[in-house]
Amino acid sequence: MFFMLLFMGMTCVPLAGQAAVSPSVTQADADKVADLVSDNWQNDYFEETLVTPGSGQVEVDGKTRSFARQFDVSPAEASQAVQSQGTIDAYFRESGGLYETERRKDGKVAVTAPFQMQRLVVLARINETYGAREIVHTQNDQDTILQFDSQEKTRAAYEKIIARYGENSCYPDQYVQLFDAASYAASDSLKAGHPYSWGVRIMQMDKLKEQAADRNDLATVSVAMIDSGINQNSFFFDGRTIHPSSRSFISEPWDITDSLGHGTHVAGVIAEATPANVQLMILKVTNASGKASFLTIREAFWYAISHNANVINFSMGSSNASDMDILDKVIKYAIRKRIPICVASGNNKANVKYTYPANNDNVITVSAMTASGTLASYSNYGEKIDFTAPGDRIIGASKWNDNGLVMYSGTSMASPHIAAACSYIKMLRPSASVNLVVDELKRLSVDLGAKGKDKKFGYGCPVMGTLFQTNILSKEKNYTSKPKITSILNMNKAVLLTWTPVRGAKQYLIYRKKAGGSYSLVKKVSADRLLWYDKKTKSGLRYSYKIKAKLSSKKYTGYGNKAGLVRLKVPGAFRASTAGGSISLAWKKAKGAGVYQIQLSSYADFREALTYKLSGKKTAARIPNLAGGTYYVRIRSCKKSSWSAWSAVLERIVP
Repeated sequence: MFFMLLFMGMTCVPLAGQAAVSPSVTQADADKVADLVSDNWQNDYFEETLVTPGSGQVEVDGKTRSFARQFDVSPAEASQAVQSQGTIDAYFRESGGLYETERRKDGKVAVTAPFQMQRLVVLARINETYGAREIVHTQNDQDTILQFDSQEKTRAAYEKIIARYGENSCYPDQYVQLFDAASYAASDSLKAGHPYSWGVRIMQMDKLKEQAADRNDLATVSVAMIDSGINQNSFFFDGRTIHPSSRSFISEPWDITDSLGHGTHVAGVIAEATPANVQLMILKVTNASGKASFLTIREAFWYAISHNANVINFSMGSSNASDMDILDKVIKYAIRKRIPICVASGNNKANVKYTYPANNDNVITVSAMTASGTLASYSNYGEKIDFTAPGDRIIGASKWNDNGLVMYSGTSMASPHIAAACSYIKMLRPSASVNLVVDELKRLSVDLGAKGKDKKFGYGCPVMGTLFQTNILSKEKNYTSKPKITSILNMNKAVLLTWTPVRGAKQYLIYRKKAGGSYSLVKKVSADRLLWYDKKTKSGLRYSYKIKAKLSSKKYTGYGNKAGLVRLKVPGAFRASTAGGSISLAWKKAKGAGVYQIQLSSYADFREALTYKLSGKKTAARIPNLAGGTYYVRIRSCKKSSWSAWSAVLERIVP
């Protein structure tokens, strides 16, 4: 999921003759701006209306309605206006600048209304009203907000202000529209403690959460989520503290109820991934229709800082905004306050350099990966990507059912996984700088794409399971005299090894052998890393590993334990179809597989799953006699005690 903002690009600078002022955070701005926005809110705001020449129907933010109804004109006038691209442009030119049009390659005309909120932000403290009926001076940004009672007056004031102070001195407030897509699965009986998100498992934060329960030296951390609110009654939040400073910026301050579901799911990811000492600061900025004002978002950031948030998650953004810098001041201030900001990269399948604030150098920008370790098809990419995290088909907390689950996909789901990872580092040292937090994430990341930082995955996906034993922040480390392999896993593209630290180690030397061969040195790993991704393996072959530590130029430890597996990949091209009360499955053979294991469940988290085992020679199967309903199915390859990763989950409805 991703929130789409469409703002005019601009530079926030002091007006001529006025000096820049360093911010001093005040809470009063939040109340003033929230009241101003909510008191003047109208439900007919739109982000973009697409007009098709020759058609009386238009598409308003994804919904179809008539041109006449949308623009309050007679059917005859509407018919004349939509005859061609030229007549559409001409019709809106006559609005006196209240509407802007853009011809698209598909023949449609995109219509926007930049002054519909009847509100201007002037990037300095001024006292002249320019005909506004309300005026607010903010302390945090040292700017002036002017509220008018018509679009015409707003447009006229805008022209006067930029003529006097310059083109970049003022901009109209815009609104945010939430676009949502989710498949929903509910249940009344839930298995306590189950990690529903596959992302929590693959990042090993379920293990870290168990380890945290045995420690009494971890600080309380608050994670601010600027989103659509929360369903506090979801079982995901049992025993979890909702920060007392949580508030709404769009309704009554105390009303943080989620009417959309997005915020609940985002909060659920963090809650499932972290222990109870992580508090959730819910900052609600969207109304019941999924819309928000840019001003409320900006003030929510200042509010999070003023209420001592340790981490901020922002699963929103603005596309087509390569030159935007609206939030830069508050972002810089957060960095000075040592608060990491995790931001979704966006779901446009485009370069993230056009998405704001994901393209800001001071935020942690997150792309979305699938369960098979590939970049999600919708995820943005580019040099600004810092890390990747699970974002596809994430099961989590439901707004609609206190005991139910909901499945979402999007970079909005990936970002809170990284926010949760940041919160663990902040538990160990609340004063850690953002740079130090990022260094820890980099150290723990599994490189998924091209070697080093790349445009799809950044530095990779952090695997957090060894943080408490190996982190550079903690005073206590669980050393062993020899490096002990703690896990060996078949991932989609390689074998993943993790091991225990050795005190005084300068380097770790990894030895590997294939079946029937002998051990040879395959990798030297620096002492600050306790995991390695072996990409040079072949499917169907058995590999064994052992590790020793280098203590000095001539001194080494002995080898720890040995661990091995058969290299297996996920069966390819997994597909499913339904007919006559059955599900038919097909897949491509995975080299080396002795058996295929298939799981089928009516629950998205595979509780109460039926498990089927088929010969490794099979490439198809049929599951008959199924009652009508929704089913989830997945497959993996097996040989003896070795397993591949699970395939992506397929959801099918049996009529």
